[in-house]
Amino acid sequence: MIQYMGGWLFRRWGWQARELNRPVHFVVPKFYLCLQEFRETYELEKLGVEEKNKKVVKEWIRRNECVSNADGLNSDNSLRLWKKLQKSELAKRQRDVVWMSLHKCLPTREFLWKRGLCRAAVCQVEGCGDTETVEHLFWGCVELCGLETVTWGTIMFGLGVADKVKSRVLWLLLGCIKEILWDVRNLLIFKNQVIGKEMCLNMILGKLYVYYLRDVYRSNATDAEGIWKYKKWRFLIK
Repeated sequence: MIQYMGGWLFRRWGWQARELNRPVHFVVPKFYLCLQEFRETYELEKLGVEEKNKKVVKEWIRRNECVSNADGLNSDNSLRLWKKLQKSELAKRQRDVVWMSLHKCLPTREFLWKRGLCRAAVCQVEGCGDTETVEHLFWGCVELCGLETVTWGTIMFGLGVADKVKSRVLWLLLGCIKEILWDVRNLLIFKNQVIGKEMCLNMILGKLYVYYLRDVYRSNATDAEGIWKYKKWRFLIK
């Protein structure tokens, strides 16, 4: 009502006369404010009219983009990590799980509890009782005993392997592990189904087998065997 009366007074006294063949709104929508902030952040106004095509704008944004450091990594390693995730061969769902875990926005019990969406932040695995964080889910739970020999940085970031082929295999393996652990956790919470370790291993190897078949299709069985050593672990799949 106030906006209506204000517009009526403006028109009556001729203040800021506007063409009425276009919609008029006194409050700028939030969407346009976000666009304005984005434009100022990446200094898009410095681009000339002739330069404002899709490729030039994307390259300009990529060059001026601010890289957020992952937890525990410096800027160089964080940049390597984000590039690896962006150009990753991971399946879409695995990439989503990895991305959310890196940004600490995976809906764990702690994440939901802080937002008032669950009653407690305690891990639901029997005999655990610790707070279910991302670190706990992928590394610290009692169901993952035996992973102490693997560092948290290796599990979370997949960095530290110099060999390109081994680094790729490790990255894909970690993506499969995180997806299955997240699925098993959801089955426990929402359907009260307890998945044993052998079944988890079979599920992980089944996901990994898809990447092996992809390499067989792209190159040949000999090269894929040299990368994945499939004959050494195929008997584990039941």
